[in-house]
Amino acid sequence: MRTTLTVDLQLPLRPTAPILHVFGGMWQHEHQGMLMPHVGGLAHALSSTDVGFVAPVAPTNGSMWTDWRNPTLISDKKPIKWETFFTQELPNYLWRTFGIPPRPRNAIALGVSMGGAGGASMMYRHPEVYRAGYFLSGFYNFTSPLGRTALGVISGLSGNTGHDMWAYDDYSAHSPTELADRTSLFHTRFVASTGVLDLSNGEINHKVGDNLLRLYGGTWLEAGMSVSLSQFRMVVKKKDPQALRDGKATFVIYPTGVHFWNLWRRDMYDEGGLQDILRRSGVRFVPIANPAQLQDPFTRSTTPKAKDTPTSVEKPNPAA
Repeated sequence: MRTTLTVDLQLPLRPTAPILHVFGGMWQHEHQGMLMPHVGGLAHALSSTDVGFVAPVAPTNGSMWTDWRNPTLISDKKPIKWETFFTQELPNYLWRTFGIPPRPRNAIALGVSMGGAGGASMMYRHPEVYRAGYFLSGFYNFTSPLGRTALGVISGLSGNTGHDMWAYDDYSAHSPTELADRTSLFHTRFVASTGVLDLSNGEINHKVGDNLLRLYGGTWLEAGMSVSLSQFRMVVKKKDPQALRDGKATFVIYPTGVHFWNLWRRDMYDEGGLQDILRRSGVRFVPIANPAQLQDPFTRSTTPKAKDTPTSVEKPNPAA
C-alpha cells in the first residue's frame, strides 16, 4: 500500500484459527457508523470464539476495498491498494509481528453496505485466501448500467471517478455476478431487506438527523440492495446450482428494514447470522471463562489474555 494504516485488530486464541477481514461502509471514519468493531458489537460477539479480526480504521469514502489504478483524493493522491493489503501484505504482517502463520483459505470476509459489495468482490477474486463470506446490504452486479452508475456515484463521493478505480474493461473482472460460478467454493450468507421502515424495532429514535438519514437514504437504498440480491441469487442458481443445493450459499431478504445497523444487527445477532457463517466456516466456539486453555506457547507473548476490546495497531508498510 506504501503508506501506514491503522487497523483494529483482535488476535485469535489459536495461531491457526480463522481471521475475519472486516469491510466497512461509506464514511466509516467520519461517522464510525459503519465500523463494526465499535458500533456493530463485533468484538464482543467474537469473544466466545477462537477467531480474530482485522478492521481498517481509515477513510474509505468510495474505496470499494479494491486496488485503484489512479491516485485518489482520500489517500494523499496516491493509489489505494486494499486488495493488495488484505491478500498479500496483511498475512505477512501477522506472521512477522504476531507469529500467526499464513494459511491458505483461512480468512472470512465480512462486509456491510459498500463493504458488502467490495468484500464479495474480494472473496470471489481470491478463493486461495477466503473460505467464507458474510455480506449485508451490498450490490453484486458491477457491469450492468445500474452497477456502473452506482460505482461512479460511490467513487465520485470522494472526488474521483469510476475510471480512476478500474479501467472500464476491468469491471467484469471484479463483479461478483461475473464470478458467480465460484460460489460453491465458499460458505456464504447474503442479506438484504425490502427497505420498508419498521416502526416497532427502534429504527426511529430521538435523533432527528438520524431519522432523516434513515428515512431518505436508508429506504430506497436498501430496496435497491434487495433487488440486486434477488438478481444475484438467480445468477448463482444458473451458474453454480450446487452451491444452493448443498446449502453453501444462503440468501436472506427481510420484509422490513432500512439500510442501517438495526437491520444488520438483527441478522448478525438476533437471527444468528454471524454464528451461522462462523460455524459453517469451522470456527471453534470456546468457554471464554478460561481462555488460557486455548493458549498456544507459540503465541503466548502476543495473544491477549482477554478478547473484550480490539487493539489499534499501526501497520508499517513492508515495502517502505
